[in-house]
Amino acid sequence: MANLDWYKIFLEVAECKNITRASENLYISQPAVTKCIKLLEKDLGVQLFKRTHSGVELTEYGRAIYSDAKSSISKLDGLQKVVDEIKSGTKGELKIATTTSNAGQLLAGQIESFCKTNKEIELRIIRIGEDSIEQALDSFDYIFCDKEFAPKSSIPVFDYEVKYNFIASANSKIENIDESTINNYNFVLINKTYTSRTNIDNFFRGQGISLHSKYEVDNYATAVKLVKNGLGIGIVNPDYFEKEINSGEIKVVPSSISISPRHLSLIKSTSKNQTTASKMFENLFNK
Repeated sequence: MANLDWYKIFLEVAECKNITRASENLYISQPAVTKCIKLLEKDLGVQLFKRTHSGVELTEYGRAIYSDAKSSISKLDGLQKVVDEIKSGTKGELKIATTTSNAGQLLAGQIESFCKTNKEIELRIIRIGEDSIEQALDSFDYIFCDKEFAPKSSIPVFDYEVKYNFIASANSKIENIDESTINNYNFVLINKTYTSRTNIDNFFRGQGISLHSKYEVDNYATAVKLVKNGLGIGIVNPDYFEKEINSGEIKVVPSSISISPRHLSLIKSTSKNQTTASKMFENLFNK
């Protein structure tokens, strides 16, 4: 079977029309060029070159395969370039699956830094269900999920603790919330399709408390907006809304009720080979 390098040497000789010049361009000896041409001719069973007074020129057979050989080598070189770019990290794709909207806040710094320094690498962040984590593990570079749902076939890259606090409008006169007063307030909560809402409900149920959610919305940003307008009490991670707290739009309400935090992890498969892109992303967590 013909060696790919034989065809590359064949193309160089065909373009130079001179074996000596071709050998100089290829940085290999003239006898080595001649040997490769003979091996290719033997493999194909035809003569590719004929001698002239100034060097060599293609035979009818040589001319017949020249264009196809050049096109094929060009395509293969292009494929090799793509592979080399992926290996070097100048091209490629980073795929992250998440079961929670917390990924947007908690991974924001690393994602922004990665995108700024690796502009040729494509990023895909896809929402999946908790029941799909194990199945998706080998299809994604990383999965962001509740630590309790991480499969045994995964390892953590970074762990997070999401705390919850009561918040109210800055103009609210509420100074403290405890078990005896909590049912006096209307709450603005995200809807029950979110795991964080499930965790909050489970915590209060365990305390024998049933929250009255007058308003249920589909994201925390809307919940905070309603709270700012004095329409109810919210339960959020205050780290996500430092701007609103520092600007005096909302305030954290002290409470004797300590809401259990949520534990999240960025995980990866124990068996999937890491790409250069995923290694570069992971290195951002070590800084």
